[in-house]
Amino acid sequence: GGKDTYSSNKAATTTPAIQRSTSVLLLKNLPYSADAEELEELLTRHGGGPIRKLILPPSRSLALAAFVEPADAKRAFAALAFKKYHHVPLFLEWAPVGALRGVEDGTGGGRGGLKGAEKGGSAGVSGGGGGGKIPTTNTNTNTTNLGSTPSTLNTSHIAAAGGGGG
Repeated sequence: GGKDTYSSNKAATTTPAIQRSTSVLLLKNLPYSADAEELEELLTRHGGGPIRKLILPPSRSLALAAFVEPADAKRAFAALAFKKYHHVPLFLEWAPVGALRGVEDGTGGGRGGLKGAEKGGSAGVSGGGGGGKIPTTNTNTNTTNLGSTPSTLNTSHIAAAGGGGG
């Protein structure tokens, strides 16, 4: 019998598990026609509870939705995973812990949604309460090696772009 190449490479391909949030959903595969208010209404209707924050960047290909209660996020996830939104299926996953610092633990102020970018303004997102802008940065990863890890990426480019790299 031949040696199983998959099991012999297991140690080389094992990556540490990423801790996932219990209240923040990552919505992927959104069409460009995605609308922040429409998404918020859809998520609230299927989750049964309010959303603390919804972020829809100008590219509109994905969104982050932070629910007030984890149970509401779980209901929305179960109801909407792979359901059709406009003309495409929604791909949902639990966002990594820390994806929305201050929002997950309730210290980030009130609920907020997309403001300027949807109306053709700046690429910022208006937060609840203070009305400050959160800058967004696009990073081209088309030529990134699929085997890259955070420690092997050149974080100076990320830091130079204002991403912090950590």
